[in-house]
Amino acid sequence: MKKKRAIFTIVAGSIAVVFLSGILLVGLSSNGFGLMAAQASSDEHSYGYDNVITLDPAENAVSQLEISWEAGPVEVKAVPAGKIRITESSGHKLEESEQMQVRVNGNKLEISWDHSRFKLFSLNFFGMNSKSLVVELPQEVASQLTEIDCSNISGDMDISDLTGTEGEFSSVSGALRLSRLAFSEDCGLSTTSGDIILKGFASETLDASTTSGILRFADTTAEEMHCHSVSGEIDVEGAAQKFDSSSVSGSSRAALSACPEEVKMESVSGAIIVELPSNASFTVEHDTVSGSFSSDFPSTDRKGGKRVCGTGKPSGELSFSTTSGNMQVVKASAAG
Repeated sequence: MKKKRAIFTIVAGSIAVVFLSGILLVGLSSNGFGLMAAQASSDEHSYGYDNVITLDPAENAVSQLEISWEAGPVEVKAVPAGKIRITESSGHKLEESEQMQVRVNGNKLEISWDHSRFKLFSLNFFGMNSKSLVVELPQEVASQLTEIDCSNISGDMDISDLTGTEGEFSSVSGALRLSRLAFSEDCGLSTTSGDIILKGFASETLDASTTSGILRFADTTAEEMHCHSVSGEIDVEGAAQKFDSSSVSGSSRAALSACPEEVKMESVSGAIIVELPSNASFTVEHDTVSGSFSSDFPSTDRKGGKRVCGTGKPSGELSFSTTSGNMQVVKASAAG
């Protein structure tokens, strides 16, 4: 019996060695699973093997952009002039069936990738199941888009220097980093675990939601701003006429350059902090089970559980609700 077990062990071990050797040879034949190529490249989004498609805006009038990517980082940016340039990069040389699909449907530029077509030895070996995408739009196109819709499953998304009417950006586990974007109407942002980072962003209505990611906005303006998170932190700096946020355990901070018409913030255990200019005047109403409320502004009680804060005529209404989270209204000059 022992002899049979020994023979089985030797045979099994030999098979394992052959199998692993085969994987190693495949990896080396594809340039070290793409790692050597990625290290040799100067482009942070290049995995070594690039596939480039160019379109002439004079021949392909584009006013809408739709990207549906699966795994890998996505970057969309404006360039001074020239052609539309679309580059996908992979850790191995792409077969035709594995390449992205690009088409202009009417005025909409559609870019997509069917992950299921990746060959067997690309499946999650050293990240070979992902591809990066870089889209470069001439300024004449980037400044006149009507609709922008970008989504992926994993991999960060970097979008910059675009102007549009409406926008929609989403990722499951990747971060959304948007800078110098402006929308005349609505923009929606959503992730499951990825952070949402905005800088120099403007829209009429902004709706951002995440489950565990962080919402961090700087120099962000909107007529209406809606921020939602379960466990992630919410940190907003900017301006809005109407601002609302909701969180379960994450803290929420809104540093607003002018007193909004309306602020509604809810949390279970996370803290709520609102920073307003020192000359702001507003009414505030708060409800909590065990949390506390404090304000840097002089206040007087009003019937119905409201307080009037500041020295002038109230120009905004603030409403807070928590279970155990504390609530604060602080003057911007005193904010740490």
